[in-house]
Amino acid sequence: MKKKTYSMDIDTAGKMLENVFAEAGSSPNKVPFEQIVTRNKQNLFTDNLFIVLSSVIFVITLILPLFFPHSKVLMSVDASSGRPLTVKEHHMEDSSFSITFDGLPVDPESSYMVDSDDVTVSVASYDRKTNTVVFPYDNKEYNIYVYDTNGKCIHLLLSPRKRSMPND
Repeated sequence: MKKKTYSMDIDTAGKMLENVFAEAGSSPNKVPFEQIVTRNKQNLFTDNLFIVLSSVIFVITLILPLFFPHSKVLMSVDASSGRPLTVKEHHMEDSSFSITFDGLPVDPESSYMVDSDDVTVSVASYDRKTNTVVFPYDNKEYNIYVYDTNGKCIHLLLSPRKRSMPND
């Protein structure tokens, strides 16, 4: 469907507006009708310009990353931070539990275990060459917190094994 367009000269439209004010019993319009039409056109132009500029900025914001390659600086890893601690191996003995880590050296003074009664147990020994921490162990459940030299922590849970009882 084609939209109908209406046209009227400004003088006729101004007289009609004055008649509407008179019929409504309000004070007559003191602003010339030509000035009202001009302001309306300016406001419409300003609003449309704002919409177009906003749309262009939005599209540029979406497309711009495609034209710039990712910077290697943003994706680099700080060599001094080293690899995070990972458990390489662990051994359970009668009265001790040892954990060997890959990654940065362990900070044995900051590392500890906590049992279910909130009793803290410190590291019994640390071998810097193998990066192995040894804790005393008394067959309880412990939360183990081992820190590296950069202050990052690995949290481990140690639960005692349940031994099966032979049938009588």
